[in-house]
Amino acid sequence: MHNSKRTVDSLPSLGLACEVTVLKCLKGAKWESNDLYDLQYLVYAAGYADAVVGERVFVSLICDAAKRLGREVNAFPSIRALSIAGILPPALSG
Repeated sequence: MHNSKRTVDSLPSLGLACEVTVLKCLKGAKWESNDLYDLQYLVYAAGYADAVVGERVFVSLICDAAKRLGREVNAFPSIRALSIAGILPPALSG
């Protein structure tokens, strides 16, 4: 792997955003009007937050990208899924 690719991959949000973009293109998925918002906000948040909850399609891309980068998956399609994962404190998951 080229040194610059390793450097970008190691950056919390940029590496994830690059990988999600590549996966979206590889899967031949149609770009929707809100996809750039998801890429800019949801994916970048996933690089730094303990967990994010978002739309199913982008959550799936984030999970696949995190796995490809060897990172812990921290994106969930619902608050319920987040609660089941045990990330929310008991008082908040009620």
